[in-house]
Amino acid sequence: DNDYFIVIIDGSDLLVNEAIVTIIPKQDGIQDMGSISLSSSENKVASAFFKKGSLGIKIDSEFDLALTLTIEISTIQNSLNEYDTWIIELPRKSSVDTIFSLRDKKLVLYSGDNFEEFIALPQDIPYSYYIELEEVTGQIVNDERTIAATDKINISFSFYGDAPGDSISFSQIT
Repeated sequence: DNDYFIVIIDGSDLLVNEAIVTIIPKQDGIQDMGSISLSSSENKVASAFFKKGSLGIKIDSEFDLALTLTIEISTIQNSLNEYDTWIIELPRKSSVDTIFSLRDKKLVLYSGDNFEEFIALPQDIPYSYYIELEEVTGQIVNDERTIAATDKINISFSFYGDAPGDSISFSQIT
């Protein structure tokens, strides 16, 4: 009747490097914001329509979860003077390189009428993004995911003309 044994393990300050988890996303997801500074020039732009322009968004995700990226750039506006929201769906453990055309959209860096204030302001394009992670509740049989402490999501933004390396051009500059 004594065909088993018990091993007692004791530890302190333990660190989990990898785990099989049930993930219920936070209601507020992953959020971040920042700005992209335009190169300095004596020719500042208050607003202008893109003649040639692209927004490139590259995402590399090591997460074993699908995700949805929603990005807002308030200084890039559509024909109704509203900023667009761009959405990218990404399957788990994958990469995507998405290009959005900015042609006929408007870049608005300053909308006031104080020239001294305009000259003093930096030429920055602010952005914010929200990442919603796939929900894994454990209710589907064998739907276990492994998340490691080193897993990450890399997101990069770039602005260019019609192709990477091309210059952006504008029309109707103010």
